[in-house]
Amino acid sequence: MVLLAAGWLAVYLAPDISLLDLGRHFDFVWAFSVLFHMSDEILQQTLGFVARHLSSDGVFLANIHVGDRPPGAWQGFPVVWRTLEHYESACAANGLGVADLGPLEALGHHSGIAEQDSQRMLRIVRAA
Repeated sequence: MVLLAAGWLAVYLAPDISLLDLGRHFDFVWAFSVLFHMSDEILQQTLGFVARHLSSDGVFLANIHVGDRPPGAWQGFPVVWRTLEHYESACAANGLGVADLGPLEALGHHSGIAEQDSQRMLRIVRAA
């Protein structure tokens, strides 16, 4: 895991993200092309990590593949398609709320590759 915040760079290596405590909270967390490479178990652990480290008014942005397709692979990593409801449920289980901001293409990401441009951007915050 690489963390960049407020002009400093730190690298944290942990065998289990659910055990990692950075000892601080963040106003902004961004994961681009990360969540869809995780198993359901690691996704839950990661959302728990985010919930523990997100400030009360912080925002976590992450892009995802939405759909119901068989898992694929890229560069040796799994590529997982999940429903939006799956992410909503996983977030709720960790005290987080989620909003779909729309496809990446509508947000200015134009790769020319339909599978990339159609990925959805999620805005995740602490649940009220």
